Amino acid sequence: PATELSKIEVSVAKKWWNTQGVKVNMPTVLFIGTFNSVFDFNPIFEAAKGLENCQFVLCGDGDYLPLLKKKTQGLDNIFFPGWVDRSKIKVISDMSIASLAPYRNIDNFKVNMPNKIVDSLLLGLPILSPLKGEVAALIKNNKVGYTYGSNISLSECIQALIDNNKLQKQMSINAKKLYRGEFEFNKVYNSLVSHLEKIADIGK
Repeated sequence: PATELSKIEVSVAKKWWNTQGVKVNMPTVLFIGTFNSVFDFNPIFEAAKGLENCQFVLCGDGDYLPLLKKKTQGLDNIFFPGWVDRSKIKVISDMSIASLAPYRNIDNFKVNMPNKIVDSLLLGLPILSPLKGEVAALIKNNKVGYTYGSNISLSECIQALIDNNKLQKQMSINAKKLYRGEFEFNKVYNSLVSHLEKIADIGK
């Protein structure tokens, strides 16, 4: 598989994360993306304040990054490592208990499946997102994470995964299974081809 790494790649990536101050044996919650206005990071920062037993690794870049760094001064369990390569993503995702998809509840994201959701499933990580609509239904129906917001806070969702390792592992298995079943390119492509062939047959 494309995600498999050599032992040397894994070793180099682990050493690099160590130089960033990321602890190997601490529960980790991961974000990979662009820091812009479609995301709301405030619940993440609130969760970080209350969860000293957890670290938040927020990978990427964007216009909002300087402001976010300023907001999180003094929080030593939040890390901004910038853009990271494939081997570092694989290693940090293997260390993580969940993936963040902190989209704002904009109509477009509520009725479609944003990239971050599919990325989380590909990495085999439970999804933590405030999105209602399609994403909330996908998370609930497939047991692949939590929808945080008015009913349950992000910190409560994370604590539930920390407290129940068996649940976290099951959600991870569910995420991988859902990705393979619904989102893997070959399957999606083959379904499209099959659909087009049926349309062509009807048109004959």
